[in-house]
Amino acid sequence: MTHKGIFSAPGLVLIGLVAGIVIGRQARDRKPAPTAPPQTRTSGSNAAQNLKPVTNRPVANPREPARANTTVDAPKTLTIEEAAAAILVALGEKDQAKRYEALQKIANAVPIADVQKALALADSIPNRDLRANFVSILMSRWAESDPVAAMTHAQGMANVS
Repeated sequence: MTHKGIFSAPGLVLIGLVAGIVIGRQARDRKPAPTAPPQTRTSGSNAAQNLKPVTNRPVANPREPARANTTVDAPKTLTIEEAAAAILVALGEKDQAKRYEALQKIANAVPIADVQKALALADSIPNRDLRANFVSILMSRWAESDPVAAMTHAQGMANVS
């Protein structure tokens, strides 16, 4: 593979990723056609029908108070300096899965306004797979808010030789 091919491949991947995000957002914004549940009739009876729920979700017990889901935490916003320090801490983690998870949280905690600066921090991640995942998350988030700027940056990354 030539140098041009090696450096254009990540750019094409990023362009495809951004296109997928845009297409996915358009598909998500469409409202599905309403579907009516099947109607059943009992012949000559006014008795209450025993209908099963249409969804696969269990029906909540009305006697139990509703509980909030506490397992999902909203990502804390990090400054670039905090993100840089957090990356160093994450890279010091011995467990690969925890390192991966920590870098994902960091990428999701960077404000959109600082994504371009955070992309520069990716160079401090020596593991290629971890770095690619970090960059992918940042580029995806950036593409959701400003697709044109994200695409321009991705094309610039692909042209680096």
